Amino acid sequence: MQYFETGGYDSRLYAYENDVLYSFSIPVFYDKGYRYYFNLSYDTTKNISIWLRWSQTIYPGKSLIGSGLDEINGHTKTGVEVQALYNF
Repeated sequence: MQYFETGGYDSRLYAYENDVLYSFSIPVFYDKGYRYYFNLSYDTTKNISIWLRWSQTIYPGKSLIGSGLDEINGHTKTGVEVQALYNF
């Protein structure tokens, strides 16, 4: 979990985050808010593995996040990633 507070987009921050297998993310943080994420990996059988990542960014006091096609009504941005691997 992290808390961030900047003067705006021009003073944004970047932070490395773990992700699903063979992947990572470096999201941008600006204004004031909170972010947290969970990673889960599970070997269902000897040949199948599953990875799950759930992340959420909360901007208290905002009713609109982003702009253009990335615009979100509300103060929360949620991301979900699922990956499965089958070993032959």
